[in-house]
Amino acid sequence: MKTILVVENDPALRMLTSQLLELEGYKVIQAENGRLALEAIAAEPPDLVLCDLLMPELNGWEVLRQLMRSPETANIPLVFLTASAAPSEREACLSEGASGFIIKPFQHAELLQTIRSLLVGPAGSQP
Repeated sequence: MKTILVVENDPALRMLTSQLLELEGYKVIQAENGRLALEAIAAEPPDLVLCDLLMPELNGWEVLRQLMRSPETANIPLVFLTASAAPSEREACLSEGASGFIIKPFQHAELLQTIRSLLVGPAGSQP
């Protein structure tokens, strides 16, 4: 079973996203900010991180930078979920190493398609 870390400071959105992913067969870990996300990753590295861009304590940019610095976490795909629809923001995120960029509010199908494309194993199995 693939594990996804959902990092979102809005409790309702974090819970709804987590429930959607659990219904799809993923194991979900939750964190409400970047600092807690990095602690969760250190304790149990997920297969993928869904991360809000703007959060208190440690924002999504810093989470991405910390992941990219460590050989143990550099290959964990990180997909930003953000309300920022600016094309320049999307380009900057992807050029910094993010694996995806989804604008909130998002469609469930878009989120699931992005996750599946990043988590397909060598045999093409899911989740």
